[in-house]
Amino acid sequence: MSDAAHSFDDHVRKGARVNFAANLVINGAIAYALLRGHETLATFGDPSYGVDLLITGFLLASIVAAIVVATHRRAAAR
Repeated sequence: MSDAAHSFDDHVRKGARVNFAANLVINGAIAYALLRGHETLATFGDPSYGVDLLITGFLLASIVAAIVVATHRRAAAR
């Protein structure tokens, strides 16, 4: 592997780690600020967030996949 490719890989890995850590801290702080005075929610059950989390995960994955497939098909058609 060339030095340029190695340097680019290191840059991408560092960016991914920094973005992950920043999102973890910021989203955790926002969630804590919004929910600190409320009761604890169960993962599954009547007042829960588990089902919403699963549905949202599948919906977001489907939407992103549809966008990527459409973009790829347009690029391949050109």
